[in-house]
Amino acid sequence: LFPNEPDYSALHKVDRALVREFLETHGLEPGRKRFLFCGRLTPSARVNVLIDAFISISVGLPDWDLVIVGDGELRGDLQARVSAELSSRIRFIGCVNADRMSSCYPACDVLVDPSDDNPWGMEINEAIACGLALIATTVNRSAIELVRHRDNGLLVAPRSVPALAQAMREVTR
Repeated sequence: LFPNEPDYSALHKVDRALVREFLETHGLEPGRKRFLFCGRLTPSARVNVLIDAFISISVGLPDWDLVIVGDGELRGDLQARVSAELSSRIRFIGCVNADRMSSCYPACDVLVDPSDDNPWGMEINEAIACGLALIATTVNRSAIELVRHRDNGLLVAPRSVPALAQAMREVTR
């Protein structure tokens, strides 16, 4: 059973004008492809692994960016991992209200959840409802239930920068 579920109707009928407004508000260029992370910036979220994976593939994927939605104790440390050269492609946009998330998902292409301790990530449900491809770890409980490997997403080993980078490359093909 799902602990709770998102408002699927709000995710299915997204006003394209609101998506354009979301892009403008957060300085995201229209027409670019985006990986998306949504969640608290805490140690178990493993956003450091995601950033390192993106950095390792960024040269080979010049049309792709990484959008990080959320806030938390590690924000400063995570931002410090990003070179000035990549700061326009790895964007920290902070917390987004639940009613604005329905504009965030269609502005992106792939949800990536590298966490190694997530009892039930609602963002997995929401991303599926919006038709995004998914990359998550094999210990993420919602991903285990909802991601069908190589069908609607990819499951990778937790804490592995090479595995996550490979999955990110694979999903862009």
